[in-house]
Amino acid sequence: MYNHFNVLRAETTINDPIGFRVYRTKENDPEGKKDWRVLRRSVADLHRRAQVSASTNERYLTALTDAKETKTVKELIAKANELPIMIDLSHCGDRTRAEATALSRAPVCTHSNSAGLRPNGRNTEDTTTLALAVKGGVIGVCGLPQSLSDHTPTLDDFLDHVDHLVKLVGIERVGLGVDYVEAYQDQTTVEAPPSVVMWRTRRPDIFGPLSAFGRQTYPIGIESVIKLPNLTQGLIDRGYRSADIAAILGGNWLRAFHKFCG
Repeated sequence: MYNHFNVLRAETTINDPIGFRVYRTKENDPEGKKDWRVLRRSVADLHRRAQVSASTNERYLTALTDAKETKTVKELIAKANELPIMIDLSHCGDRTRAEATALSRAPVCTHSNSAGLRPNGRNTEDTTTLALAVKGGVIGVCGLPQSLSDHTPTLDDFLDHVDHLVKLVGIERVGLGVDYVEAYQDQTTVEAPPSVVMWRTRRPDIFGPLSAFGRQTYPIGIESVIKLPNLTQGLIDRGYRSADIAAILGGNWLRAFHKFCG
């Protein structure tokens, strides 16, 4: 069920952190003892949540090396279908994304553009987008340069992907997933995580070269989140109504979360 180098990533929303415990080290414990601890609801716990995600991914990927992949993934999706979560298929290739969409109760692509406009291993084929939409999923248009065009992308390229997806599956199935990491640009040095090193080394055509991590530019006209009002204006200029713009800018994602996650 896997394409070459493709991994199915399941992303969850924790609605009740008080009831969710993680096996971690207590802060400031010189002995480094681990215990099951509550994941509290606060900004201070964001780093713990990142640690939980990284640890979970590592254990799951390790398990895949000792398991039959197709059966394991099918069982994973079947279990996810019983839970109030959505399966994000943004980091998959064509076959994985298509098969997982067929199996999943709640498939979404938080940041993946149209392969019909910009074919590369990261963007979503129109047939899969249609199947995802039938199940109530949403696809978020991504601002990463390699996912938009062969040349230096602009706001118009971003809007072209919005237009294409809207014509394909309707306003209600299209959202934003710009995937900006601007904070890296303010740092003197940037150390790429191991997963970034792996993917940018293996597939620079999709993710960009490793040297560009944390230093890449974004589409001209929306180079920063502070320029996203230009995106709103661009939607207006292309004839989108106020209600449709509100849906694309966030309303569609909120509806999907309520539908699938409660």
